Amino acid sequence: MKTSTKEYQILSPVFEDCWKIFSAHFPHLQHPVMRIGRNKKTWGICYGCTPAKISLSKALAKKPLEFQQHVIFHELCHLIYPNHRREFYDLLDCFDPTHQHQNERTNSRIDKMEEMRRKVMGEML
Repeated sequence: MKTSTKEYQILSPVFEDCWKIFSAHFPHLQHPVMRIGRNKKTWGICYGCTPAKISLSKALAKKPLEFQQHVIFHELCHLIYPNHRREFYDLLDCFDPTHQHQNERTNSRIDKMEEMRRKVMGEML
């Protein structure tokens, strides 16, 4: 991908800032290659070969900085934990405080949906 694309110019400094923070805790890791892709189903993908590659969606460049950082930290954490085990999310929480907030909002929605489901099921009985 050309390095002069608008999306690359937007996301590259964000990626480098996140990498600087992340790599301070994991100095043994090699700097991953960042690429901009046309990912339609994901915001980012981490390929854990050597060197690791992180592909970010072009659409991510249009999102708020906080969300861009969230996605980048998420993918960087995959360099340590390739799957979504509990340890992965614990690590993500260290780098992305918005992650916990996102979980609280998601859990709140799940609780409301469960409450609505119980109410509807109760009315049907």
